[in-house]
Amino acid sequence: MHLPDVTLICVDTANPDLAMRAIRHSMQLVEFGAVVFVTRPQHGLSDIPASLTLITDQPVRSSAEYSIFMLQRLRPFVQTSHCLVVQWDGFVLDPAMWSDAFLQFDYIGSVWPYYSDGHRVGNGGFSLRSRRLLEALADPGIRHYHPEDRCIARTHRELLEQRHGIRFADEASAHRFANESMFMLPSSFGFHGMINLQRAFSPQEFEDFMAHAPNSLFAAHATRVFIKDALRQGQTALAARALRRRRAVRKIDLGDVRLWLRLYRSRLLDLFRRPPSGVPQFKPTPNVHSRSRGR
Repeated sequence: MHLPDVTLICVDTANPDLAMRAIRHSMQLVEFGAVVFVTRPQHGLSDIPASLTLITDQPVRSSAEYSIFMLQRLRPFVQTSHCLVVQWDGFVLDPAMWSDAFLQFDYIGSVWPYYSDGHRVGNGGFSLRSRRLLEALADPGIRHYHPEDRCIARTHRELLEQRHGIRFADEASAHRFANESMFMLPSSFGFHGMINLQRAFSPQEFEDFMAHAPNSLFAAHATRVFIKDALRQGQTALAARALRRRRAVRKIDLGDVRLWLRLYRSRLLDLFRRPPSGVPQFKPTPNVHSRSRGR
């Protein structure tokens, strides 16, 4: 699929290798008008695609600094009508779900399920933004703050709509475009969220991610959601692996204690469900007589 009017863009100076995985994955599925990756000078990357424009910049040291970058500094890197923002935990999933109608909007992101006021579109981790929007964000009436997606799509949505004619996608279009909290059912063009990585990657790709992801990634709140989902799925080994990575970089709080307790409870239940070793298991045999009587 070819999207000549869309620039794929990623800003990540903390985990350039993981971000490059997301970029490559998206590039394998879609041919973009341009691809831009902003990262740190000492990125350690090799075999960079020839069609990718690599821009080195000073490190973005926090999510708050990332928000300011996206609000204030993104515009010069986008020469097409729109840009598709991806992150290490959000990229293109199903090109068949793309619709050219998306380009009628200035902003699309996955629906936030925890709001009920009609301003639920949407999450910025995997989002489509027009150049018009990037220019409108220079309006002095807009107070730039973290998180940047809520700054755009909630706090200043009415200002952007009324003063600049910015169009936000309807929820039906947003659901088709991306998914974050609904575990990718049904499919969508892309997704965002660590909780969905196991569903987006092949088993080998997911194992590669778990093996190479830095421990720092497991300190975030998103990891708790990831662990809870693993426990719901009965994947106790994966939950334990993530909890150990999390414990390596942060002090255990009450929420983490609860996760450990849930893990131990799941393991105990698994033990009780297993048959004792050495005890033969008998399968019930069909009742031949009852079958013959039914003939």
